[in-house]
Amino acid sequence: MSAAAEVLDARLGARHSVLVVDDEELNRHLYGALLSSAGYEVEVAVDGEDAIRRLSTSRPDVVLLDFRMPLIDGPGVLTWMRSSLSHKDTPVVLLTASGEAEHVSAAFDAGADDYLLKPVNSRILLARVSSTIRARETSRRMVDAERREKHDEEVRTRLITDLEDARQVQLSQIPTFPLHSADLWYSGCVVSSGHVGGDLLDVVDVGDTTIALLVDVAGHGTGAALVASSIRTELRFLLASFPLEEAIVRLGRRILADGSRHVCVALVAMRDGAFAIVNAGLPPVWVGNAIEPRLLIASSGPPPGLFETESYEVTHGVLRPGETIAVVSDGLTEPFGYADEIDRNIPPLLVERSGGIVPGPSALAKAIERVFAAHGVEERPDDATVLMIGRRS
Repeated sequence: MSAAAEVLDARLGARHSVLVVDDEELNRHLYGALLSSAGYEVEVAVDGEDAIRRLSTSRPDVVLLDFRMPLIDGPGVLTWMRSSLSHKDTPVVLLTASGEAEHVSAAFDAGADDYLLKPVNSRILLARVSSTIRARETSRRMVDAERREKHDEEVRTRLITDLEDARQVQLSQIPTFPLHSADLWYSGCVVSSGHVGGDLLDVVDVGDTTIALLVDVAGHGTGAALVASSIRTELRFLLASFPLEEAIVRLGRRILADGSRHVCVALVAMRDGAFAIVNAGLPPVWVGNAIEPRLLIASSGPPPGLFETESYEVTHGVLRPGETIAVVSDGLTEPFGYADEIDRNIPPLLVERSGGIVPGPSALAKAIERVFAAHGVEERPDDATVLMIGRRS
C-alpha cells in the first residue's frame, strides 16, 4: 500500500465505524486492534445473534463478518441485513477459511460486497475495508444497480476461473491413466465434489517395484487440495527411502508435528505379479474378480496424522491373472451409510473389458456416476476416487 493510500485510509478511519463479528475471541481482538489503530471506531459481536442485536440499534459503515459461526452463520446475518431497510446497503466484508466456489457464491448471493481468506494479512484487511467503504459510497452516488450487478458477476467469474485453474493444476499431478507394465495395468479417476478436492492418485517406480497410492485428505476444497499436493511430494521421498510401513509411520509423525490435516492413505506395491498393500484409514481394499473379492484388506491403523502409531500391517500376496486390486476413497462408501462395506460398490466400477481393453478415467468416472445413481444420490458430499491395478488373463 502506498503512503498516499495509507493517509487516505487513515482519513476514512477517522470518520467511519466498523462492526467486527467473529466467534473467536483472538480474531475479534486482532481485527479490533488493527482497525482501531487505523482510526476506525470499532464495535465487536461474539456471534451472529449478537451481531443482529447490535445492528438493530446501530448503523456501522462497514461490517467485517465471519462466514462460519454457531447458531447464525455469516450468510444468515447477511440475509437478515439485506432484508432490513436500515442495512440493505451496509457494506459487508466476509471472512472465510474456504475458497470453494459454492462458498464464495453463497457469500455474494447473500449480499456480501467483498471477501477475505483467513488467515488475513493486516494490510490487505485495511485496504479492503477502506476500498469497500469507498466503493459503496461511489455506488450510492451513481445509483446504478445495473453496473453493480455486472461488477459482481465479473468478480464471480474471476473467482470461478481461478478455481478452475487450480483444478487443472491438481489434475496435472495425476498420472495419465491407464498405465501398462508387463502384464499389469494401472488406472484411476478422481471425481471431485467441488472445483478442487482433497483426493489424489499417484504411481511411482522405486527400483524394480511400482507403487500406486491413493491419498484422501480430511475435508475437501482448496485447503485439502494444497495438503494433498504436499503429501504426494513427501510420500514420493519417503517411499524412495523407506519400506511401506515405515514410510506411513514417518508420514504420520510429520503431520502430527505440523498440526495439519490427517490423511487416509493406501499404498499398493507391485513387483511382477506379487503385491504388498498397506491400508491406513481407507475402506477395505478389494482383491479379486468383478463378481466377488478373494481378499478384503481392511485398514490396519489410524489415518496418518490422526494420532501417533508405531506400526501398520503389510498384506502380501499374488494378484492372479484376470484379477483386479481396487482402492476407493470413503466418498464412494460413506454417502450410502456403510463406510467399511464396499462389496455393493466395487462391481459397478469393474467395467467390462471386452477385447482386453483397460478402463480409463472417463469409463471409471461414468461408473462412479452409476454407483451414485443406483443409490439415488444426486449430489456428492465428498470427493469420490478409485485406483485400480489389474493383471491380464
